[in-house]
Amino acid sequence: MLLLMIAALAQAQPLPDGLYKGVGGALGERWGTEVPVHAHVGGSSQAYLRGPLTPHHPVLISTANDNRTYWYITQIWRPLWRAWPYLFVDDVAYMGSWSGRGPRTELWVSIPAQAADRLVDVPRRDRTELGQGLHSRFSAPVFERGGPMPITLHLSHSGDPVRMMVGGRQRGPRNNRFSFEVFQDGQPLPVIDAPDFGGPGGWVQIERGHTSSLDADLSSWVHLREAGSYEVRASYGTEVAPPGGAVDGPDRLHERWDVVFEQVFTVVVR
Repeated sequence: MLLLMIAALAQAQPLPDGLYKGVGGALGERWGTEVPVHAHVGGSSQAYLRGPLTPHHPVLISTANDNRTYWYITQIWRPLWRAWPYLFVDDVAYMGSWSGRGPRTELWVSIPAQAADRLVDVPRRDRTELGQGLHSRFSAPVFERGGPMPITLHLSHSGDPVRMMVGGRQRGPRNNRFSFEVFQDGQPLPVIDAPDFGGPGGWVQIERGHTSSLDADLSSWVHLREAGSYEVRASYGTEVAPPGGAVDGPDRLHERWDVVFEQVFTVVVR
């Protein structure tokens, strides 16, 4: 009886923030402390945690310009068979993914800023704005019905050197880094469904004084069958980064900055 009381008292104690091994509730294995799961696992919103895991060289990396979401990245020893690593913060368990062979693996867990705020002992790398001095302008000629409808994005740069990601979303019928919404008499026209499947991409160095252009065909997004004027809301989304070296790993992932070039203009079809 005394042992049962001690066990019940231990389970009633709140868990401190940290890494744990555990199982999802869908497995039906009620071991350890029951906690809610932020990302549902196996259809379950509960997990059962016990046994801390030791993080090695953890770091928090911002994943958005507003610094409201983060990757918690760390090296860990692989958990036990059928057990998963969970990052437990503020009474919520966050489940991540891991990669690597051998006994040690790299764990990545996505968490919101309020959870990152509690991990005061973990180094934190926020994003800072890049690409000041990048300027854009969209242009289009008068279109003929039934023909191509070229839209050109003109870019120039008056700031410090940066790199810009080009490509990456063109494996498919169009380059989906571009986006177009078209309105006729104030009413939106249907957008053609044409998902992309990634595609080759790479960083292009943008020096001070740089000028370049990128093209898209508006007819890949919308059918303009009638003569007249149309309002177009155009955008092109990409990323910029400082010059030199990869920005994919934990050391430099936060050095990316998302950029969207936008403009509203009128096109004429005759």
